Amino acid sequence: MVKLSTVLELVQELSDSDRSELAGMLKDERKDVIPVNAFAGKYSGLESLCVFLKDEKGMRFIDIAKLLKRSQVTVRITYHNAKKKKGKFKLTGIGIPINIFADRKKSVMKNLVSYLKDVEKKSFAEIAEMLGRNYKTVWTAYTR
Repeated sequence: MVKLSTVLELVQELSDSDRSELAGMLKDERKDVIPVNAFAGKYSGLESLCVFLKDEKGMRFIDIAKLLKRSQVTVRITYHNAKKKKGKFKLTGIGIPINIFADRKKSVMKNLVSYLKDVEKKSFAEIAEMLGRNYKTVWTAYTR
């Protein structure tokens, strides 16, 4: 594993234009993530995505639909149903890449739990705590 001091030294050696390009790339990378805590609370997985992308990112329904590979009608209805619940979420925690949710072969919850388990190496208990869900719910979503 590379030490932070080594990375900082390498960044300092870059030209100003290269540093700006790197900063832009990091900013763009962070733009396409949703905090894991957005999935905790009253909303379903798809509702969390729709509300976050619409309210926090200011995306249009058609852009959300394209990103998630769903119909615009589905996204619009899901968003409006979620807003009736009047739930709130904290925007902290691990950043989940939004593009993982475009896989329609798996549910939103399965994609989320699989990412946290396989990529972030979290235990089912940790995932359940982060999402505010029951351990068995998380385990079931992963094993289906």
